[in-house]
Amino acid sequence: MLFMPDGVYEDGFFGAHIGRESIAAMLRRFHETGSSYLWEFMDPVSDGTIGYARFRFSYTSRLPESIGVLFCSRGSVAFGFAVS
Repeated sequence: MLFMPDGVYEDGFFGAHIGRESIAAMLRRFHETGSSYLWEFMDPVSDGTIGYARFRFSYTSRLPESIGVLFCSRGSVAFGFAVS
C-alpha cells in the first residue's frame, strides 16, 4: 500500500517495476536473495515534488554462488512524490 496503484520502483539491481503487485514481487525476491540490508541517506533535499539524496547501501548475499558475501555500494538517488 506504500506505492500508488500505478507507482514505479526502479533501482540498479532489479530494474523498473510498475504497479503494486510487480513491486511487491520484486521486494520478495529482494529479501529472498539477501539479508542485513543497510541504507544510509545523506544530504537529502526536496522541493516537495522531487527529492534527491546521496546514499550508502550494503547487504549480505543469500545466493548460492555468493552466500555470506557482503556487498557495498554508494551513489545518489532522485525520487518523486505523489501529489493528491
